[in-house]
Amino acid sequence: MIAQAARTRREVLQLAGAAAGGAALAQLGVPAIGTARSATTLAALERKLGGVLTVPGDLSYGAAAALWNQRLSVAPRAIAFCQSVSDVQQVLAFARGRGWPVAARSGRHSFEGYCNTTGIVCDVTALNDVRFDRTHGTVKVGAGNNVQSLWQSVVVDGGRGIQNGTCPTVGLGGLVLGGGLTGTSRKYGALVDDVVAVSVVLPDGRYVQASASRRPELFWALRGGGGGNFGVATSFTIRTHGAPLVYDFEISYSWSKAAEVYAQWQALAPTMPREMTACTLRLSRVPPPSGSGAYELKVVIGGHWMGTKAELEDLLEPLVAIGPEKLPITIIRIPYASAHRPSGCELEPNGSTSCHLAGSSGDYPNYQRSDFFTEPVPAAGIAEIVSQVEQWPGGPGSYEGGVQLEAFGAPSKMNAVAPDAMAWMHRDSLYHTVYLNFWGQPESEAANVEWVNSFYAAMRPYSSGQAYQNYIDAGLTSWRSAYYGANWKRLQRIKRAYDPENLLAFKQGVTPSR
Repeated sequence: MIAQAARTRREVLQLAGAAAGGAALAQLGVPAIGTARSATTLAALERKLGGVLTVPGDLSYGAAAALWNQRLSVAPRAIAFCQSVSDVQQVLAFARGRGWPVAARSGRHSFEGYCNTTGIVCDVTALNDVRFDRTHGTVKVGAGNNVQSLWQSVVVDGGRGIQNGTCPTVGLGGLVLGGGLTGTSRKYGALVDDVVAVSVVLPDGRYVQASASRRPELFWALRGGGGGNFGVATSFTIRTHGAPLVYDFEISYSWSKAAEVYAQWQALAPTMPREMTACTLRLSRVPPPSGSGAYELKVVIGGHWMGTKAELEDLLEPLVAIGPEKLPITIIRIPYASAHRPSGCELEPNGSTSCHLAGSSGDYPNYQRSDFFTEPVPAAGIAEIVSQVEQWPGGPGSYEGGVQLEAFGAPSKMNAVAPDAMAWMHRDSLYHTVYLNFWGQPESEAANVEWVNSFYAAMRPYSSGQAYQNYIDAGLTSWRSAYYGANWKRLQRIKRAYDPENLLAFKQGVTPSR
């Protein structure tokens, strides 16, 4: 907590910084901060919090407001780092009384920065407890956990399998509420398929639990209805799984085989049994390691298999027959914790873990878009994909551009659930595609944004029109149908029931129906 003398300094600094965000706030219909009284009320809020409140002018504010995507910058009036459910309730009460918009934040990974707001940010990263219920095979995890901490606590230390992401700093709050594509989704479905309860602070301040038997409509909406739409989630109770040894495989090809590999992969991967928990195809263009010279074009298939090695080799034989660049194919049997480790993290032979995040994609500005494909892409479309990857502009200090495809298909658990069983409706895809785009210098932004938009436009004749709400995309005009399909109207009715004043508001947020 800040001493009273420091608090007075804060009030002065707050007043000095208020004008910078005034125009943007006015566009939202929110009164501008500019009086000693408003500064005092923020100070009063801070006195009620167990956590820290930071505002413009504080030395900590820049780091507190920073987003994972360096392309974006959103300046909140205040950021509250909540230590408890009570803190969350205090923040919501404060915002409700002043008409400020609230953003719930756990990992700062919103592709469009919607985890920040020009109002007040309710940051729950400190709510990161992990409690096992071995009897029921579940774990209750705070919404402030991220992919790395979930892997460490549940998989490495707890010895249980759990659906999880790959980017270590992604917050659980966003990952779960937006559906959750994971490295085991072919076997277990979306992450929300394993969620059995959500604890949430509602906009009116009530702290409730939503499950199949308690507030089932809210529970329906929270499973795929997007982060920060219906309340501030504080914890999730999630079903866990066994953690068997897993076969990890990788096949690399020369670029000349790219079109053939794509065609064969999309014919085979979505038809594989669920024991093929993940099978991805990545086509990318990357700068040379030295920073000078020709860019490299890569084609890589990788995944995990929970069966025998002989079965895996039979399934992969048509892909190996294409003629990988590196023979033999790499197949190794590894612990579950190694197979499903976050990027940059390693499970050491002695059981300890290490994570090295420097140089990851989080060090780069980016603009990425997504598609679900429900039909195979024909030869003309594949040729367009190959050509587009070859044209990625990159630029000085860039990281990577291309596509990553994640197989689902009819045999997968993902597609075995009805699209209206919960808000997550993406239940008919062959595969999901993300258009990767990480550049370096600010002067490269325009060319890279133009590239991904051109690539995305070229795929319109072939894609389903669905998009992954966790890869939220401000460029989508049809985002309601792309994210939620026929479930949109029901989501609006639930929003009206739980947030009629739209306190939790953002550009692509669910709005109350009229």
